[in-house]
Amino acid sequence: MDWGEDGLYDLASQYGWSPAYEGTNVVELFRGDARVTLEPGGVIEYSSLNPGAGPAIVYAPFYLPKTHPKFARDNSEFIEEVLGYLPRLNPAFRRDWVLATHCHRYDFAQTISPPGFYAMLPPMRTPIEGLFMADTSYYYPEDRSIAESARVGRILAAEALATG
Repeated sequence: MDWGEDGLYDLASQYGWSPAYEGTNVVELFRGDARVTLEPGGVIEYSSLNPGAGPAIVYAPFYLPKTHPKFARDNSEFIEEVLGYLPRLNPAFRRDWVLATHCHRYDFAQTISPPGFYAMLPPMRTPIEGLFMADTSYYYPEDRSIAESARVGRILAAEALATG
């Protein structure tokens, strides 16, 4: 059995890991009590970006095409699945820590940019005095990331400071 071009099966079995399936898809590897989940695509905790700012914000992306069976699930099912993963990351986790939840779906996750795309973007400094704007398009050619958000933020701050 081959789990894909990366040889996941060979790599996992070489080190004694076994697959857990959801339908025909491998969603987790396990060895004894140890588990490595392949879903969601990550669990990202944002509060370390602003220490002492208050409650933690956790983002758990599921990068799925609209044709994937999970895409049709109810939002509450995704939320419950993520809440089920959190004790694996922090055994002390308690559900009463959760103040709010939200599930959002994008029909399209990434833009496809034509050649010369960056030159097509309008300047971040608008014709309205003191108004600057940017969105994730300005991350081009990089992907959306916290590092790119910080880079674009530094550019916007420099533009604003340059106006005096």
